[in-house]
Amino acid sequence: DLLGKPAAAFFPSGVMAQQAALRVWTDRRHSRRVAIPDLSHLLQHEDDGPRRLHGFEFDHLTTGPVVATADDLRALAPGLGAALIELPLRDGGCLLPSWDELTALSEAARELGVPLHADGARIWESQPYWDKPLAEIAGLVDSMYVSFYKGLEAFAGAALAGPEDLVEEARTWRRRMG
Repeated sequence: DLLGKPAAAFFPSGVMAQQAALRVWTDRRHSRRVAIPDLSHLLQHEDDGPRRLHGFEFDHLTTGPVVATADDLRALAPGLGAALIELPLRDGGCLLPSWDELTALSEAARELGVPLHADGARIWESQPYWDKPLAEIAGLVDSMYVSFYKGLEAFAGAALAGPEDLVEEARTWRRRMG
């Protein structure tokens, strides 16, 4: 149990954890379309790896230094395989949505049937902003990646937290990606 999620898998890197989660969600929805902020770490710092390795088709959930809203997701929703939010949006100046904005985005994702994945690399530092338990924050998303070497200052590593069946499939992708 990590962050109140029923299962977790450990990964050597957050990039691998996130690609595995998105691959499982998009496979299940039979759509490689992923809604993602244009300033997301996966788009800005990974040399186009997620698209090249998995064939993801990225639609910009937001453009520039703004937080994603429920309306942003609704505008892209038909045919999405998954949506990713970064908590906080590092390249946007470490922006975080208000609790109400995050809750509304989560509700919209559930209403639309779009799996919502969180890049929670800095969730340990973000939690005090909302003053909510980590499990409550993670409860708003379907899966979350967390980093061990950022806020926790471990040498390396990451975890993917989510439903047991998602985590089991993600472990298979971890092996496939090496």
